Amino acid sequence: MNTIMTSLLRTAVTHTLLGVASLTAADFYVDGIAGSDVASGGSSAQPWKSVGYALTQVPAPTSGRHRVWILGNQSYVLSSPITLRRAIDLVGYGAKRPTFVAPSMGTAFRVDPLAITDTSLQSLVISKGTSGLEVAPTMGLVPSLTLAVEDCSFEGQSAASIGINLFSDTSDIRLSNCDFANAGGHGVKVSAITFPTRLVVSGCSFSNAPFTFYSPSGTNGPSQPIYDIAIEHSMFRRCSPAGIVLDARPAVPGQEDLRLAVRNCAFRHNTIGIRGSLAIDARVEVDRSTFIDHDVALQWSGTTAFFPGARQLFEFTHNVIRDCRGAGVSVAKVGSLAALGVFTRANLIESCDVGIDVQIGVAATGAVASQEDIVRGTTRAAISFVGQSATCPVSISNDILAQSAGVGLRATGRSPAHVQFSTIADCQGYALDLGSQAITLEHCALDNPFQPEVNGGAGLSVRYTCSRTTPFAGFGNLLANPQFVRPFYRLGRGSPCIDAGDPNQTATADYEGDPRVYGPRADLGADEFVLGSGHTFGAPMPRARNGFQPRMDPYVSGVGIGKPTNVVMYGAIDDANRRSPGAVLMLGLSDGAPVFDIDAAMPGGQLYFSPIAITNLVAVDPAGICIAKLSIPMQNALVGSTFTAQWLCVTPGSSPLGAMVSDGLRFTIGR
Repeated sequence: MNTIMTSLLRTAVTHTLLGVASLTAADFYVDGIAGSDVASGGSSAQPWKSVGYALTQVPAPTSGRHRVWILGNQSYVLSSPITLRRAIDLVGYGAKRPTFVAPSMGTAFRVDPLAITDTSLQSLVISKGTSGLEVAPTMGLVPSLTLAVEDCSFEGQSAASIGINLFSDTSDIRLSNCDFANAGGHGVKVSAITFPTRLVVSGCSFSNAPFTFYSPSGTNGPSQPIYDIAIEHSMFRRCSPAGIVLDARPAVPGQEDLRLAVRNCAFRHNTIGIRGSLAIDARVEVDRSTFIDHDVALQWSGTTAFFPGARQLFEFTHNVIRDCRGAGVSVAKVGSLAALGVFTRANLIESCDVGIDVQIGVAATGAVASQEDIVRGTTRAAISFVGQSATCPVSISNDILAQSAGVGLRATGRSPAHVQFSTIADCQGYALDLGSQAITLEHCALDNPFQPEVNGGAGLSVRYTCSRTTPFAGFGNLLANPQFVRPFYRLGRGSPCIDAGDPNQTATADYEGDPRVYGPRADLGADEFVLGSGHTFGAPMPRARNGFQPRMDPYVSGVGIGKPTNVVMYGAIDDANRRSPGAVLMLGLSDGAPVFDIDAAMPGGQLYFSPIAITNLVAVDPAGICIAKLSIPMQNALVGSTFTAQWLCVTPGSSPLGAMVSDGLRFTIGR
């Protein structure tokens, strides 16, 4: 009798202590080999055997968050899904992350669709099954969803590695440093119906497993939910139909607002880089990302069949796009849009069928603009605009359109166009293939072998423009050799385009950012002849998971013969404040040669020129800053010469090579 009472008392005390411990944040342990699923377990000395049992024993804390530590170096084979709990985080530990094997026709982890959810998964490997993590698989409406997935790997799911159906009033989802590979349908699939969503994807890798966001029409929720999606420092490889897929339709009776920002990502060998079909309000930004080997890098289409009042803005800036069998950038809008904005700026687009291809709907209202873009080596056209709306003008400014096997600029339809301060050179077809709409060409420079340079153009007016072969009628036009310095199409020192612009011109900057009126008058073409300055171009690599991201200081000045010049790099430090052992500065003659993709050794990396000189290893200071001091020889022949530079930084743990490259720097030597 005493033995029985003692045992009962011990059990009661154990449960009481467990209950007290779980009122505030506590740690619990699981070991699939040495553990045991008994009520008195859960400590580091006596771990539980299974995660499912652990979650039945640990009540949600009243403050803080519990952590269930799961020992790695082993596999946990599941017969049924594990239902996650509020404020209880699952964390793998050990030399090797624990692997969870889902049932062949089931799910590894699921979120309770009828409960407030605030949970996270960290440092786990999830293999097989139809899905690795399923969120709200039913129509149950819950007040809020907060989910974080960090340092997890998903592979081999037949439907979606992570499937998220959002039916909560608010959702905050963060995926960081995760790998999604070889999923049968999707790496991440998000379906949102009329409820606000905040989704951040950072430092993730998608291989044969695309990211998909789908918003079908719905009838519930707020009148104008906002879907706020940020995808940054992530890799997309060999995904079909695209690395990122967005399909959004209007809600009934209200409308929806999609805000997408893709920053500093790398896209390689996908069918399409980013594909969107939108019929809702949308603002899309793609910045400082690289796209190599696609049918189309950026493809956007829209229909207003459901909601004709949609307002859509697209901004594509500082991207590098190469080797597209179709267009580098394609935007096609159908129907009537209350407001349309398409803005491309400072992109480098090479070796595509068409560099930028925009089709404007017949009743669209808004503006389309290309500024400071460099498009070269295209097959059919560097830029093509088909503008069917008189209320949606087209503007091209500070662009370089060069080396097209077809035409430089094709512009047809009814949309008026204004082309200024642009360079069109070395095109094997018409420099300008135009319709009869009103088009103004001013402060441009043309040098093309194919004659005539202009096809069509009944509404064309030209002023302050230089052509080697075409005598344009109009004030300030020149028939002369622009004297481009190839392959980067800067103006040579004796070019007649220098100071040949309108004396009343008030433009502010050229394609690099140099002051536009540098002298008595503005220069013609994309380049303002300025000696002694330099500017960055291209895109840096995505930030490594350990925090390294070498990048150029965006501007240098005072570069002249006989003068020392400092070239500065930032970001040579990781998240643990360990600085790089050092970096070398590579120097080249120009950036006009094709971009070299070095993704295999340095994921997302680009070499922007062929190096002809490399400095010695330069030390990095405690703040992760590296400074190379260049000494320009005192030789007059160097004045006006253009060089390029790029850092190669030693970054342990960042890539297979243990190194990363920065973006590029272009500078012209002065006195």
